[in-house]
Amino acid sequence: ILSVEAAKNWYEKCCEKFALYDNVFLYYGESIKELPIMLNNVKNNVCVIFLDAHPSGDTTFGYKDLEEKGINSEYYLYNIIKKELEIVLNNNKNHIIIIDDLNKDSEDTKLYIEMILKINPNYNFYWYNEILEHNQAFYENKILVCLTYNL
Repeated sequence: ILSVEAAKNWYEKCCEKFALYDNVFLYYGESIKELPIMLNNVKNNVCVIFLDAHPSGDTTFGYKDLEEKGINSEYYLYNIIKKELEIVLNNNKNHIIIIDDLNKDSEDTKLYIEMILKINPNYNFYWYNEILEHNQAFYENKILVCLTYNL
């Protein structure tokens, strides 16, 4: 398991949480900079890639920039995911890609799907709901799973 975290406080918490696991490798930095290094370590293997690198509160990396610049921020969800997808798909056109925090009907989501299909038209797309801890919140069609085979 390879994971990257840009917020120092969350990175340190993850290091503590996974300290006893020798199969978990944590990277400190921005996903756009660390993903190429991480993917280089897996060579040409097909991997499960979970994209969830965006600010989601004032303790997360890039939040202040996002608050100030909105959709023009490099940390705006669309801007980050677009760059991450380019990195992932240039590494291997068959990775299993999971993208969190989407809106199924948004224009941004349609652009992600078009981008993926342009690289590999064999991808299939599956939507999943998200239920937060103790059923506190339910989000319909929030998680997109992209596979080059049918479920």
